[in-house]
Parts: sequence; C-alpha cells; structure tokens
Amino acid sequence: MILTLSSQVLQKELAMSQPAIELRDLVMRFGVGTANPVLAVDRVSFNLKAGEFVSLVGPSGCGKTTILNLLT
Repeated sequence: MILTLSSQVLQKELAMSQPAIELRDLVMRFGVGTANPVLAVDRVSFNLKAGEFVSLVGPSGCGKTTILNLLT
C-alpha cells in the first residue's frame, strides 16, 4: 500500500507540531530598585501547540495571572 499526503496535510501537521507559544526562562520582578523587590515568576518555561488546551493551577499569589498578563 502506498500512502500519499497532500502538501496541505503536511503543512497542517508541521504547524501542529511546532509551538504556537514558547516561553523560556521567563522571570518577572516587581519593585526592582526598592527596599523589598518581589520575585513573582522565576524561570518558567513551557511550549503550547496550536489548538492545545492548558490551564495554570496553583495557590493564590503564585504568579498564574502574572504569566498570563506577560503573554498578552
């Protein structure tokens, strides 16, 4: 049996395998230069593929909203 894939199918498969969003070593500090700076996000890394559904889960104040705000 011979399997033939169209270029559109191959392009779609390639697009789905590549990250739509990629974060590497994301860091966010608030109050830099003040007496009490806060490290809100420390070296977060992840990949999201197109069409992938994910959620950020963690306790209050752990940086979930900060990460989402940095993506927009």
